[in-house]
Order: sequence, then structure tokens, then C-alpha cells
Amino acid sequence: MHTSPIPGLRRFVKRAVFALVPLGLVLCLFELSLRCGWPGTELLAGLDRARQRAGSRNVVVLGDSFSLDQERSLGRLLRQHLESRGIACLSYARAGAGPIEYRDTLKLFGPVARPRLVMLNYYAGNDLTDTRYEMGRSTGIGAHVDELLAGCHLLAFVRERRRNLAHATAIPTLRQEARALHGNVRGDAINPWLVPLAREHRDYQMDNVLVDSPAAREAWRRNRAILRSIRDLCLTWDGKLLITVIPAAVQVDPDRTRFYRSLGFEVDQGRFGRSTVPQDLMAEFCKEERIAFHDLLPELSARRAVGLFLPDDDHFDPAGHEAAFRSIRSFLERERLL
Repeated sequence: MHTSPIPGLRRFVKRAVFALVPLGLVLCLFELSLRCGWPGTELLAGLDRARQRAGSRNVVVLGDSFSLDQERSLGRLLRQHLESRGIACLSYARAGAGPIEYRDTLKLFGPVARPRLVMLNYYAGNDLTDTRYEMGRSTGIGAHVDELLAGCHLLAFVRERRRNLAHATAIPTLRQEARALHGNVRGDAINPWLVPLAREHRDYQMDNVLVDSPAAREAWRRNRAILRSIRDLCLTWDGKLLITVIPAAVQVDPDRTRFYRSLGFEVDQGRFGRSTVPQDLMAEFCKEERIAFHDLLPELSARRAVGLFLPDDDHFDPAGHEAAFRSIRSFLERERLL
């Protein structure tokens, strides 16, 4: 005798609901606890800073490791300059961040701090591929879900813990690989994250500096949408957005292509030295969207003889941080953005 599957299906659904409801309540309680200040995290420390400065003159800085508030860094110099003028500088820059994280960070902290100005320091050396690789991991409906959950404290907490764990476990192995490539002394000096990049994405440099592959062009279209959403978010509290483009090291010093080639990247010294594609695309976008735009490439290129980047790395040395700061400070004063 044939038995209808409906009763069995109903029992399954009922059991699933009874199992999921408690889990949902636990997650909601944890979300609430995070919003109330427990447990202590980088996220909550950032929210505390934002709450303390809400309604006062303040600036929010978004960016990656170029913008960290460290000794003799661009981020530290900017903060000291702004504070000397009675303006609080809230830095939410993080090593390894890209446009998607810039947007998500501002969704969390911006409505609390309501900054007069958001300074987004866009690195032409990897902010395009940051988005390209993230698009590869999260596509279709998953990408929309990620955007909707950008203001979720629980999701930010999980990402923070996962990021810290991955960083702590990966660095020793990557440094060993770097030493195997270039010897003990140089291996310790090399940015360790370049090692897996060269192995997994040989077109990394070409995509960022030339933006001429289909994947790179699609990532740029995605970045335009992300940056537009950041501008729109600023407008909700009558804030302004300034996008400063930090050039890739090979744009300032084409001779660095030898180092990148030694790691295994595809490079084109002739085209790299002449390329201003990331800056041109950003300038065009900012003009269309009425966003303040500053390009560091001309001034840094004029000063490249003094050496602006660390050896065997693509980050600023102290002279590079100082040159970038002076350029941004002059632009802020000239354009009267504060």
C-alpha cells in the first residue's frame, strides 16, 4: 500500500524549525551582547571611538596597511596634523583591507561617528584585485547577502577572529617560503603575502596596473559600485568623501619589475612605467560622481630618486609616508575640505 510522503515531510520541517529557533535566539543574543560591549573586540573599540566623537568635528580614514596609525606612517602623520587643528581622526584602516571592507567598515562606524570627511586611501597596487578575488569567492546571491549583512556585529566579530587566526598561522610558513626563494636575510625582508600571490595569481600586477583583462575590468565595475555606495552613505549625514589614489610601487619605480618577476609574477616593465590607468579610471569616476579626488602619482614620481618604498616590498618607507602626507595635507588645505 502506497504511503503519502507528506506526513514525513511535515515531521522533518517541524523538527528543523524546533532546532533552528533556539539557534536563532542564541545568535540574536550574541549580536545584542556585541552591540552592548561584550566581549571586547577591535570592532567594539572602534565603535567606542566613534561614539565618543559623535557630533563633533571628526574625520574617518579608510584604507589598508598604507594608512595604519603607526610610528612615522601616513596614518600617524595625518592624525597628528588633524588633531593639531582640533579635528579628531578616527582611523579604521586595516592591513589587507580592500574596497568591500572599506564599505562594510563605514556601514558599521559611519552612522555612529557621522564624520565631516571620509578619507578613503585607495591603493592602485591591489585594491582592484582585492575585489576581483573576493568576487570569485562570493558570487550571485551570496554577494548580495554579504552586502546586506555588512552592518551585522556578529559577522564582523567572526571575520575578525578568523582573520587574526589566519594571519597568526600563515606568516611563519610564508616567511619560510620567502627565505627559500631569496635566502635568509632577504626572505625576512620580503612582504610574505607576495609569495602565495605570485603562486596563485601570476597576473596580479598586470591586472592592478594595466586593468586590461576581462576579469580586471569587471572588478573595476564592481569597485565603482562599491565606491558609489560609500559616497551615498556619506551623504546620509551630509559628509564628504575624498578618494586618494596611492600608486603601485612599479608605477613610481619601474625597475622594481625585476623583483616581482623573481617572485613569479607576470610583469611588463615598459608598460608599467607608462601606465596611469588606475588613476585615470578613478579620476573619471570621481568627476562623474562629484567626489573629491587626489592622485599621488605625479608628486611621488618626481621624488622617486630619494627612494619611497621599502626594498623587496611594495609598501612606503618613512620617506614615502612623509611625501604622501605632505601631498594630502596640501590638497586638503587647497580644496578647503575641512
